[in-house]
Amino acid sequence: MDFRTRYAAPDDAALAALEAQIGSPLPGDYREWLRANGGGVTEDDLKYGTDDLDVDEATHPVVTIFFGLGVEHAELDLLRSREVYAGRVPDDLTPIGTNDAGDLVCLAVAGEAPGSVWSWAHEEEAATRVTAGFTPFVEGLRPIPW
Repeated sequence: MDFRTRYAAPDDAALAALEAQIGSPLPGDYREWLRANGGGVTEDDLKYGTDDLDVDEATHPVVTIFFGLGVEHAELDLLRSREVYAGRVPDDLTPIGTNDAGDLVCLAVAGEAPGSVWSWAHEEEAATRVTAGFTPFVEGLRPIPW
């Protein structure tokens, strides 16, 4: 995955602050990905599992931005996005990405399936499980051929 704009990779202190805020450790694969990549705006619009725009985004979400730490805009910052979406996104999910329409990609940090990836649709304000883990989610992303 290539980034048009890349956020700085967080250090251990920033990751510890995030984990303290969410009240649990980050899943190992996501923590390592974040340390290596930092997040940012993707070069391509990416869709999980398929590039077919007709496939339901609840189970095959589109992602254009992976949130980072220390990002100027609160809704794109991992620490502050939980506050932005509090009361809308379930407490056991933390937003980790978004698309141009305002839908979110979330990571389960507690509950029955910690580490799983979820799609949260802003119109319905409902979450749907996408994958059992972050690595399968990233490996399943495909560029959308506009």
